[in-house]
Amino acid sequence: MKIFRYTFMLAVLSVCLFSMVSCEGLSGDGDEKYDGIALTKSNEAVRDQSNDFSLKLFGELAASGKDNVFVSPMGVVMLNLMLANGAEGETYNQIVGTMGM
Repeated sequence: MKIFRYTFMLAVLSVCLFSMVSCEGLSGDGDEKYDGIALTKSNEAVRDQSNDFSLKLFGELAASGKDNVFVSPMGVVMLNLMLANGAEGETYNQIVGTMGM
């Protein structure tokens, strides 16, 4: 039983030590500024179209009158983009057209 207790304490101490060491770079004097990721024009277009699709999706769900609906807009967008990646022809056009891209 003592071996389990010592092993557990060693594991807890290791996790605490690892947490303190890994957070070292986060504590600064506040002078650092995060400027974000530079997007290309095509990335900006996909972002804007994804946002528009997500807002329309929420609008449709709100208009349906159903209560307690949970949806992940990013999940729906990613699913449709994966489907479009494997589709071709008319199916591809319909998927991309539905998303407004």
